[in-house]
Amino acid sequence: SGAFLAEALRACGGQDRELVMAAVLQDPAAIEFAAPEFQNERFVMFAALASDGMMLRHGGPDVRRDREVVLAAVKSRGRALQFADEELRRDRELALVAVFQDDTSVECCAEELRNDADFLAQAVTQSGGESRFLVWAAVHVKGQILQLASQELRA
Repeated sequence: SGAFLAEALRACGGQDRELVMAAVLQDPAAIEFAAPEFQNERFVMFAALASDGMMLRHGGPDVRRDREVVLAAVKSRGRALQFADEELRRDRELALVAVFQDDTSVECCAEELRNDADFLAQAVTQSGGESRFLVWAAVHVKGQILQLASQELRA
C-alpha cells in the first residue's frame, strides 16, 4: 500500500531509486520523503506531478526551473505556479495555462504580470469574461478591461 511504501521510503532516507518510484506512483506525496537528488530528477517529478501538480512544492531547484516540468504541474493544478522559479512565474504562456486551469492562479504569477493590463485582458478574454476573480483583478489594474467581462458580471 501507499502508506507502507512511504514509511519504507522514510526509513531508508529516500535513497533507494526503485523504492522512490514505487512510492511516488502509489502516492505522489511520497516525493516529500525522497532524497534531494530524486526531488531534482525530472522523471521522478513527472511521476509525482501526473496526479497532483502541487507536488512541485517538493521539487528541487532544477525541476522548479524546468519549463516542461512546471508546465505539467500547472496543467494539473494552476496554483502550482507558486512553486516555480521566479523566472517561470514571469512566463506569460505558463501563467495563462495556470490561470486557465484555475483563475485564482493569477495570484501566483510574478508581480509584473499581475500588474500587466494586457496580460490580464488576455486572461479575462481566455475565460470568456466569466471569471469574477479575473475580472476583478483586471479592473483593479485597468478599469477599461470591464468591457471584456460577460454581461452578467458587468451588471
